[in-house]
Amino acid sequence: MKAVQFESIGHIRVTELPDPGPGPGEVLIRVAASGICHTDVDILKGNFKARFPVVPGHEYAGTVVAAGEGVSSDWVGRRVAVDPNVPCGQCRACHENRQNLCRDLRAYGVDWNGGFAELSVVRVQNVHPIGNLPFEQAAFAEPLGCVIHALRRLQPEPGSEVLIFGAGPMGLLMLQALKAYGAARAAVVDIHGPRLELARQLGADEVFLGDPELRRRGEGRSFDVVADATGVPQVVEGMMERVRDGGKLLYFGVCPPSAGISLRPFEVYRRDLQIVGSFSLNATLPPALRLIQSGAVQVEPLLSHQFALDEFEHYLNRVGQPDTMKLQAKIL
Repeated sequence: MKAVQFESIGHIRVTELPDPGPGPGEVLIRVAASGICHTDVDILKGNFKARFPVVPGHEYAGTVVAAGEGVSSDWVGRRVAVDPNVPCGQCRACHENRQNLCRDLRAYGVDWNGGFAELSVVRVQNVHPIGNLPFEQAAFAEPLGCVIHALRRLQPEPGSEVLIFGAGPMGLLMLQALKAYGAARAAVVDIHGPRLELARQLGADEVFLGDPELRRRGEGRSFDVVADATGVPQVVEGMMERVRDGGKLLYFGVCPPSAGISLRPFEVYRRDLQIVGSFSLNATLPPALRLIQSGAVQVEPLLSHQFALDEFEHYLNRVGQPDTMKLQAKIL
Protein backbone atom coordinates (compact mmCIF):
# COMPACT_ATOMS: atom_id res chain seq x y z
CA MET A 1 0.00 0.00 0.00
CA LYS A 2 1.06 3.60 -0.52
CA ALA A 3 1.61 5.49 2.73
CA VAL A 4 3.20 8.56 4.26
CA GLN A 5 5.77 7.58 6.88
CA PHE A 6 7.50 9.67 9.51
CA GLU A 7 10.75 7.71 9.77
CA SER A 8 12.14 9.79 12.65
CA ILE A 9 12.10 13.41 13.81
CA GLY A 10 12.40 15.61 10.74
CA HIS A 11 12.40 12.73 8.24
CA ILE A 12 9.39 12.02 6.05
CA ARG A 13 8.79 9.92 2.95
CA VAL A 14 5.98 8.60 0.79
CA THR A 15 6.60 4.91 0.34
CA GLU A 16 5.13 1.47 -0.26
CA LEU A 17 4.45 -0.57 2.87
CA PRO A 18 3.13 -4.14 3.12
CA ASP A 19 -0.65 -4.33 3.16
CA PRO A 20 -1.71 -4.81 6.82
CA GLY A 21 -4.26 -7.36 7.99
CA PRO A 22 -6.62 -7.11 10.95
CA GLY A 23 -5.80 -9.03 14.09
CA PRO A 24 -8.29 -10.22 16.72
CA GLY A 25 -10.76 -7.49 17.58
CA GLU A 26 -9.64 -5.30 14.69
CA VAL A 27 -10.95 -4.16 11.32
CA LEU A 28 -9.13 -3.16 8.16
CA ILE A 29 -10.20 0.18 6.69
CA ARG A 30 -9.66 1.37 3.14
CA VAL A 31 -9.02 5.04 3.89
CA ALA A 32 -10.93 7.59 1.85
CA ALA A 33 -10.15 10.94 3.51
CA SER A 34 -7.58 11.99 6.11
CA GLY A 35 -7.04 15.49 7.50
CA ILE A 36 -3.82 17.20 8.55
CA CYS A 37 -3.73 18.46 12.14
CA HIS A 38 -1.09 20.75 13.62
CA THR A 39 -0.22 17.81 15.87
CA ASP A 40 1.16 16.09 12.76
CA VAL A 41 3.53 19.04 12.35
CA ASP A 42 4.54 18.81 16.01
CA ILE A 43 5.16 15.06 15.75
CA LEU A 44 7.52 15.54 12.81
CA LYS A 45 9.35 18.35 14.63
CA GLY A 46 9.66 16.29 17.80
CA ASN A 47 7.38 18.57 19.85
CA PHE A 48 4.78 15.83 20.42
CA LYS A 49 5.90 12.40 21.59
CA ALA A 50 5.37 9.61 19.05
CA ARG A 51 6.70 6.17 18.20
CA PHE A 52 8.80 6.19 15.04
CA PRO A 53 8.53 5.07 12.35
CA VAL A 54 4.81 5.82 12.12
CA VAL A 55 2.18 6.58 9.52
CA PRO A 56 0.64 9.86 10.72
CA GLY A 57 -3.01 10.87 10.54
CA HIS A 58 -5.65 10.76 13.26
CA GLU A 59 -8.56 12.51 11.48
CA TYR A 60 -9.83 9.96 8.99
CA ALA A 61 -12.69 7.98 7.53
CA GLY A 62 -13.12 5.11 5.11
CA THR A 63 -14.73 1.73 4.44
CA VAL A 64 -14.21 -1.47 6.41
CA VAL A 65 -12.91 -4.11 3.98
CA ALA A 66 -12.00 -6.95 6.37
CA ALA A 67 -12.76 -8.07 9.92
CA GLY A 68 -10.40 -9.85 12.28
CA GLU A 69 -11.09 -12.76 14.57
CA GLY A 70 -13.94 -12.08 16.96
CA VAL A 71 -15.38 -9.24 14.88
CA SER A 72 -18.73 -9.66 13.16
CA SER A 73 -18.55 -9.84 9.38
CA ASP A 74 -21.41 -7.33 9.39
CA TRP A 75 -18.76 -4.64 9.74
CA VAL A 76 -17.40 -5.37 6.27
CA GLY A 77 -18.67 -2.74 3.85
CA ARG A 78 -19.58 -0.20 6.53
CA ARG A 79 -18.49 3.39 6.06
CA VAL A 80 -16.84 4.58 9.28
CA ALA A 81 -14.94 7.35 11.03
CA VAL A 82 -12.10 6.63 13.45
CA ASP A 83 -11.62 7.70 17.07
CA PRO A 84 -7.82 7.56 17.30
CA ASN A 85 -7.44 7.31 21.09
CA VAL A 86 -6.61 3.96 22.68
CA PRO A 87 -6.63 4.17 26.51
CA CYS A 88 -5.33 1.39 28.73
CA GLY A 89 -8.68 0.85 30.50
CA GLN A 90 -6.92 0.06 33.80
CA CYS A 91 -5.65 3.30 35.32
CA ARG A 92 -7.49 5.69 37.61
CA ALA A 93 -8.31 8.13 34.80
CA CYS A 94 -9.85 5.34 32.71
CA HIS A 95 -11.93 4.15 35.69
CA GLU A 96 -13.19 7.72 36.11
CA ASN A 97 -14.21 7.91 32.42
CA ARG A 98 -11.46 10.42 31.69
CA GLN A 99 -9.76 8.21 29.14
CA ASN A 100 -8.16 11.18 27.39
CA LEU A 101 -5.99 11.51 30.53
CA CYS A 102 -5.03 7.82 30.57
CA ARG A 103 -1.53 7.34 31.99
CA ASP A 104 -0.67 5.10 29.03
CA LEU A 105 -2.76 6.72 26.29
CA ARG A 106 -1.91 5.62 22.76
CA ALA A 107 -3.32 6.84 19.46
CA TYR A 108 -3.50 5.88 15.81
CA GLY A 109 -1.30 8.21 13.81
CA VAL A 110 0.91 8.81 16.86
CA ASP A 111 1.88 5.46 18.38
CA TRP A 112 0.41 3.16 15.72
CA ASN A 113 -0.01 3.67 11.99
CA GLY A 114 -2.82 6.06 11.16
CA GLY A 115 -4.77 7.51 8.29
CA PHE A 116 -2.29 8.80 5.73
CA ALA A 117 -2.19 5.44 3.98
CA GLU A 118 -4.41 3.48 1.65
CA LEU A 119 -5.18 0.94 4.40
CA SER A 120 -5.40 1.19 8.18
CA VAL A 121 -5.93 -1.41 10.92
CA VAL A 122 -8.03 -0.17 13.85
CA ARG A 123 -9.67 -1.74 16.91
CA VAL A 124 -13.35 -2.29 16.19
CA GLN A 125 -14.37 -0.21 19.23
CA ASN A 126 -12.58 2.76 17.65
CA VAL A 127 -14.73 2.89 14.51
CA HIS A 128 -18.13 4.56 14.25
CA PRO A 129 -20.60 4.18 11.38
CA ILE A 130 -21.24 7.32 9.33
CA GLY A 131 -24.11 6.17 7.12
CA ASN A 132 -24.16 8.16 3.89
CA LEU A 133 -22.17 11.09 5.24
CA PRO A 134 -19.44 12.00 2.73
CA PHE A 135 -16.02 10.79 3.83
CA GLU A 136 -14.49 14.26 3.66
CA GLN A 137 -17.10 15.49 6.14
CA ALA A 138 -16.81 12.45 8.40
CA ALA A 139 -13.06 13.09 8.73
CA PHE A 140 -13.96 16.29 10.63
CA ALA A 141 -15.54 14.23 13.43
CA GLU A 142 -12.26 13.90 15.33
CA PRO A 143 -11.44 17.63 15.54
CA LEU A 144 -15.09 18.43 16.26
CA GLY A 145 -15.00 15.74 18.96
CA CYS A 146 -12.16 17.69 20.58
CA VAL A 147 -14.33 20.81 20.52
CA ILE A 148 -17.27 18.99 22.09
CA HIS A 149 -15.04 17.64 24.86
CA ALA A 150 -13.90 21.22 25.52
CA LEU A 151 -17.48 22.45 25.76
CA ARG A 152 -18.40 19.62 28.12
CA ARG A 153 -15.52 20.72 30.31
CA LEU A 154 -16.50 24.38 30.00
CA GLN A 155 -20.26 23.94 30.52
CA PRO A 156 -21.22 27.39 29.19
CA GLU A 157 -24.54 28.73 30.43
CA PRO A 158 -27.34 29.00 27.85
CA GLY A 159 -27.41 32.52 26.50
CA SER A 160 -23.71 33.12 27.15
CA GLU A 161 -21.84 35.77 25.21
CA VAL A 162 -18.61 34.27 23.88
CA LEU A 163 -15.40 35.66 22.42
CA ILE A 164 -13.20 33.28 20.40
CA PHE A 165 -9.64 34.14 19.48
CA GLY A 166 -8.76 32.43 16.19
CA ALA A 167 -10.81 31.81 13.05
CA GLY A 168 -8.93 28.76 11.84
CA PRO A 169 -10.66 25.39 11.44
CA MET A 170 -10.79 24.72 15.19
CA GLY A 171 -12.02 28.18 16.08
CA LEU A 172 -14.80 27.99 13.51
CA LEU A 173 -15.81 24.50 14.61
CA MET A 174 -15.99 25.90 18.16
CA LEU A 175 -18.05 28.86 16.99
CA GLN A 176 -20.65 26.61 15.40
CA ALA A 177 -20.73 24.14 18.27
CA LEU A 178 -21.20 26.93 20.82
CA LYS A 179 -24.12 28.32 18.84
CA ALA A 180 -25.60 24.82 18.57
CA TYR A 181 -25.23 24.44 22.34
CA GLY A 182 -27.15 27.66 23.01
CA ALA A 183 -24.71 30.57 23.09
CA ALA A 184 -26.63 33.81 22.58
CA ARG A 185 -23.89 35.74 20.82
CA ALA A 186 -20.44 34.80 19.60
CA ALA A 187 -17.66 37.12 18.45
CA VAL A 188 -14.46 36.05 16.69
CA VAL A 189 -11.05 37.72 16.54
CA ASP A 190 -8.48 36.98 13.85
CA ILE A 191 -5.80 38.83 11.90
CA HIS A 192 -6.96 37.57 8.48
CA GLY A 193 -9.98 39.26 6.89
CA PRO A 194 -11.10 36.33 4.68
CA ARG A 195 -11.24 34.04 7.71
CA LEU A 196 -13.43 36.56 9.52
CA GLU A 197 -15.76 36.72 6.54
CA LEU A 198 -16.10 32.95 6.74
CA ALA A 199 -16.77 33.28 10.48
CA ARG A 200 -19.67 35.63 9.67
CA GLN A 201 -21.06 33.14 7.18
CA LEU A 202 -20.91 30.40 9.82
CA GLY A 203 -22.81 32.35 12.47
CA ALA A 204 -20.49 34.86 14.15
CA ASP A 205 -22.46 37.84 15.42
CA GLU A 206 -19.39 40.08 15.46
CA VAL A 207 -15.87 39.88 14.10
CA PHE A 208 -12.76 41.87 14.98
CA LEU A 209 -9.68 42.22 12.77
CA GLY A 210 -6.97 41.69 15.34
CA ASP A 211 -6.35 43.31 18.70
CA PRO A 212 -6.35 46.94 17.44
CA GLU A 213 -9.91 46.67 16.14
CA LEU A 214 -10.99 44.76 19.24
CA ARG A 215 -9.66 47.58 21.41
CA ARG A 216 -11.18 50.29 19.24
CA ARG A 217 -14.65 48.84 18.73
CA GLY A 218 -14.82 46.67 21.81
CA GLU A 219 -13.57 49.14 24.39
CA GLY A 220 -15.08 48.27 27.74
CA ARG A 221 -16.66 45.08 26.40
CA SER A 222 -16.44 41.82 28.31
CA PHE A 223 -17.76 38.32 27.71
CA ASP A 224 -19.08 35.41 29.75
CA VAL A 225 -16.67 33.03 28.01
CA VAL A 226 -13.35 33.82 26.33
CA ALA A 227 -11.74 30.97 24.40
CA ASP A 228 -8.35 30.65 22.73
CA ALA A 229 -8.10 28.68 19.51
CA THR A 230 -4.78 30.13 18.37
CA GLY A 231 -2.15 28.52 20.61
CA VAL A 232 -0.34 31.88 20.74
CA PRO A 233 0.88 32.60 24.29
CA GLN A 234 0.51 36.37 23.92
CA VAL A 235 -3.14 35.90 22.94
CA VAL A 236 -3.76 33.63 25.92
CA GLU A 237 -2.15 36.15 28.25
CA GLY A 238 -4.52 38.89 27.07
CA MET A 239 -7.72 36.86 27.48
CA MET A 240 -8.14 38.00 31.09
CA GLU A 241 -8.87 41.55 29.89
CA ARG A 242 -11.97 40.40 28.03
CA VAL A 243 -13.73 38.08 30.49
CA ARG A 244 -16.51 39.27 32.78
CA ASP A 245 -16.30 38.89 36.52
CA GLY A 246 -17.48 35.38 37.28
CA GLY A 247 -16.70 34.30 33.72
CA LYS A 248 -14.75 31.44 32.19
CA LEU A 249 -11.52 31.18 30.22
CA LEU A 250 -10.94 28.23 27.91
CA TYR A 251 -7.38 27.23 27.03
CA PHE A 252 -8.05 25.20 23.88
CA GLY A 253 -5.33 26.22 21.43
CA VAL A 254 -2.05 24.31 21.71
CA CYS A 255 0.69 26.64 22.94
CA PRO A 256 4.34 25.56 22.70
CA PRO A 257 5.14 23.21 25.63
CA SER A 258 7.85 25.52 27.00
CA ALA A 259 5.83 28.75 26.72
CA GLY A 260 4.74 30.65 29.80
CA ILE A 261 2.43 33.60 30.46
CA SER A 262 2.02 36.16 33.20
CA LEU A 263 -0.99 35.48 35.44
CA ARG A 264 -2.09 37.29 38.61
CA PRO A 265 -3.66 34.73 40.96
CA PHE A 266 -5.29 37.51 42.99
CA GLU A 267 -7.28 38.56 39.92
CA VAL A 268 -8.55 35.01 39.38
CA TYR A 269 -9.52 34.88 43.06
CA ARG A 270 -11.04 38.36 43.35
CA ARG A 271 -13.02 38.14 40.12
CA ASP A 272 -14.25 34.61 40.78
CA LEU A 273 -12.94 33.35 37.43
CA GLN A 274 -12.70 29.81 36.10
CA ILE A 275 -9.81 28.68 33.90
CA VAL A 276 -10.59 25.51 31.95
CA GLY A 277 -8.13 23.40 30.00
CA SER A 278 -9.12 20.79 27.43
CA PHE A 279 -7.07 18.01 25.87
CA SER A 280 -8.09 15.81 22.94
CA LEU A 281 -11.50 14.11 22.76
CA ASN A 282 -13.16 11.68 25.12
CA ALA A 283 -15.96 9.50 23.70
CA THR A 284 -17.18 12.57 21.82
CA LEU A 285 -16.82 11.35 18.24
CA PRO A 286 -20.45 10.06 18.01
CA PRO A 287 -22.00 13.40 19.08
CA ALA A 288 -19.64 15.15 16.66
CA LEU A 289 -20.94 12.99 13.83
CA ARG A 290 -24.51 13.81 14.85
CA LEU A 291 -23.83 17.55 14.73
CA ILE A 292 -22.33 17.24 11.25
CA GLN A 293 -25.12 14.98 10.00
CA SER A 294 -27.78 17.36 11.32
CA GLY A 295 -26.23 20.35 9.58
CA ALA A 296 -25.85 22.22 12.88
CA VAL A 297 -22.11 22.31 12.21
CA GLN A 298 -21.06 22.92 8.62
CA VAL A 299 -17.65 21.51 7.77
CA GLU A 300 -17.57 21.78 3.97
CA PRO A 301 -16.66 25.52 4.08
CA LEU A 302 -13.65 24.66 6.25
CA LEU A 303 -12.11 22.27 3.73
CA SER A 304 -9.83 24.50 1.69
CA HIS A 305 -7.56 21.95 -0.02
CA GLN A 306 -7.64 18.28 -0.99
CA PHE A 307 -4.52 16.51 -2.17
CA ALA A 308 -3.00 13.14 -3.06
CA LEU A 309 -0.70 11.24 -0.70
CA ASP A 310 2.28 12.09 -2.91
CA GLU A 311 1.64 15.78 -2.12
CA PHE A 312 1.53 15.35 1.66
CA GLU A 313 4.80 17.07 2.54
CA HIS A 314 3.95 20.11 0.42
CA TYR A 315 0.63 20.58 2.20
CA LEU A 316 2.07 19.82 5.64
CA ASN A 317 4.32 22.83 5.11
CA ARG A 318 1.25 24.97 4.37
CA VAL A 319 -0.45 24.36 7.72
CA GLY A 320 -1.40 27.67 9.32
CA GLN A 321 -0.88 29.83 6.23
CA PRO A 322 -3.49 32.58 5.72
CA ASP A 323 -4.97 30.99 2.58
CA THR A 324 -5.42 27.54 4.10
CA MET A 325 -8.01 26.03 6.40
CA LYS A 326 -8.39 22.27 6.71
CA LEU A 327 -6.02 20.32 4.44
CA GLN A 328 -7.18 16.83 3.64
CA ALA A 329 -5.79 13.91 1.67
CA LYS A 330 -8.30 12.34 -0.73
CA ILE A 331 -7.14 8.76 -0.96
CA LEU A 332 -9.94 6.87 -2.75
